[in-house]
Amino acid sequence: YSFEMAWLDRAISEDEIRVITEEITKEEVMNYLENLSKNIKSPPSGLSKIFGAIAYTEPKIFAIDKYKKDKRSDIYSLGVLFWEISSCCVPFEGIDHIIKMEKIKGGLCEKPISATPLEYTRLYEDCWKPEPEDRPLIEDVCERLKSKSLVLGDHYKM
Repeated sequence: YSFEMAWLDRAISEDEIRVITEEITKEEVMNYLENLSKNIKSPPSGLSKIFGAIAYTEPKIFAIDKYKKDKRSDIYSLGVLFWEISSCCVPFEGIDHIIKMEKIKGGLCEKPISATPLEYTRLYEDCWKPEPEDRPLIEDVCERLKSKSLVLGDHYKM
């Protein structure tokens, strides 16, 4: 079996964010996790990048074997990036990789940040919808980002 993982490179230079895909076998992942428990710190090629991007990966990739990601998978990742921008925090920071994968697989998302514009919060939460077909298209995301209510409207209150 193999599965495809997507992640944001996070090597952001100026206005560029690169989305990278790489095919990694489940056996490679399991071997890496086994090595972690033995304190061996040399991950197979690509795995260290994948574990750094678990938070940006939609839940279905962890739940469905041979899940084929598409443009809506990237929308999920974009929603996480939007949350990161509003929070100035790394998503799920400090949580073990395996626990993080299980929580995301179960539908856990980061909590909205108080004082974030309500429409902006709704936008990234829509990007996180569990069913890919319920997520907005990139054209819709762009239109919503242009909206004045995104910045000038009500703000999220905890």
